[in-house]
Amino acid sequence: MLRSLSDAGRRVDAASHLGARGLEQPVWVMAHRALVEGVLNNLLDNALRYGRPQVGAPQVTVSLEQSHPHVLLSVQDNGPGISADQRQRVMQRWSQGQAGEALKEGAGLGLAIVSEYARLMGATLSLQPGDGGVGLTLTLQFAQVASGEGEA
Repeated sequence: MLRSLSDAGRRVDAASHLGARGLEQPVWVMAHRALVEGVLNNLLDNALRYGRPQVGAPQVTVSLEQSHPHVLLSVQDNGPGISADQRQRVMQRWSQGQAGEALKEGAGLGLAIVSEYARLMGATLSLQPGDGGVGLTLTLQFAQVASGEGEA
């Protein structure tokens, strides 16, 4: 995960705010380390690239929450978000949200890859409005396992 955060840091400017919640205690999930790293790299890159507000500093928060029998891994930004009718579409290959289309960056593969990685790990991916309806929150729901049982 540290590599994911440092890779994402390449897109961070001095005005950006990066935060983390719920990382104080270790949790174990049924997952593959390389796929989780790929998911985090992609979600952080997307949040820093497309999740920038029109006014004010970009804010990106990574959260980890235990909700027995699941663990929720979320990345939230304070950008323009994605409308409800577009959320399923942006998880398909070659599809982008309005921010991606406007920036003319990316190929529209990122969330399709995240969705497939989630499926391979038995996790689910959901896209919801951020806190207070601002931005976007992408959440992966993993099955929680006993200490060390799910390591790969």
